[in-house]
Amino acid sequence: MASTKKTTKAEENSALDFNMDDFKFELELPITFEGTEYKEISLKGLWDLDLQGLTEIDREFKRLTGTTMTANTPVDTMYSALVVAKANGMPYEWLMKLKARDAIRLRTSVFTFFYMRA
Repeated sequence: MASTKKTTKAEENSALDFNMDDFKFELELPITFEGTEYKEISLKGLWDLDLQGLTEIDREFKRLTGTTMTANTPVDTMYSALVVAKANGMPYEWLMKLKARDAIRLRTSVFTFFYMRA
């Protein structure tokens, strides 16, 4: 008889690049913005985003890239940066010095947040 193992929250958290308990994304390489060094990025603000905030992000994405929303936009690196910046009340330029590895991991974490099962 096959057993179906349910995963625990701790196991689910370990599969993500951010800690679900405190919602912090740890950078492998710190970034500096306006004289402040950042070693981690809070993702707590993702819970507070609403439709109005997402609409503002969509408009900013279109303004910056000249493209409209597509099915792939939620996995776009720039779109993810806009989402995280908005969730932290920061300008998107704050994240533009992220190293590629951190940027891709952050993008994956944002995508995972929106599409994971609650």
